[in-house]
Amino acid sequence: MKKITILAAFLFITAFAFSQKENDYLVVVWDTIHYSECGYMDASGKMVIPMGRYPICMTDTFSNFAVVYKSNKGFIGINRAEKVLFTIFMYDNGPDFPSEGLFRITKNGKVGFANLEGKVVVEPKYSAVYPFSEGLSAFCKDCSTERMGEVSTWKGGKWGFMNKKGEVMIEPQFHAVNDGFKNGKIKVKIEDDVFEIDTEGKRIGG
Repeated sequence: MKKITILAAFLFITAFAFSQKENDYLVVVWDTIHYSECGYMDASGKMVIPMGRYPICMTDTFSNFAVVYKSNKGFIGINRAEKVLFTIFMYDNGPDFPSEGLFRITKNGKVGFANLEGKVVVEPKYSAVYPFSEGLSAFCKDCSTERMGEVSTWKGGKWGFMNKKGEVMIEPQFHAVNDGFKNGKIKVKIEDDVFEIDTEGKRIGG
C-alpha cells in the first residue's frame, strides 16, 4: 500500500471522530521509529488499546469509533471495547472515503453504508453500490465482480437508485450507470440505449 494513500486517508478519516464530552476521547499513539504499529490512549495518558494490536490506525481522535487495519480482515470499524462494528469497503488500496456523510461497508460479499458516528444505516445487501451523490446511490442486484489484475469491475445485474435510508427510489432496470448524479442528472444504459435520467428516474430528452 502506498504511503501517500495511507496518509491521505489518515488525514481524511480524522473527521470521522469527534468528542461530545470534554476529555471523552482516545488519541492515537504510533511507533515513531517504524510506524509499524499503533494504539490508543486516553486524555490522562493511560494506554487503553495497547500498541501492536493494529498495524494501521486511521482515526487520530477516537470518540465513537475508530478505523483500523487488522490482518486477514482489512479495514474495520471498532468501538472502545474493540468490538468490530463493520468491515469497510476497500477503495483504491484503502478504506472507502465518506460521501455526503456515508461510506461503504461490506458483509458476506454484500455492500451497504455506515455514517460518521459509526452506525450502520443501510445493511449490506447489494452486490454493488456506488457512493452517494446528490442524495442518491446507485445499487446493483445480481452483479458479479470481475478482476483484472489489481483492478476490479462490476458486471451483469441491473442497477437502481436508493436514498440515504436505503429506500429504493428508482427501481433496478439499467444495465449500466455512471458513478454519480451531477446537476440532477446521470447517464444510464439499457441494452444498447444510452441516455440521461433525472433524480426521479425520468428520461431526459428524446
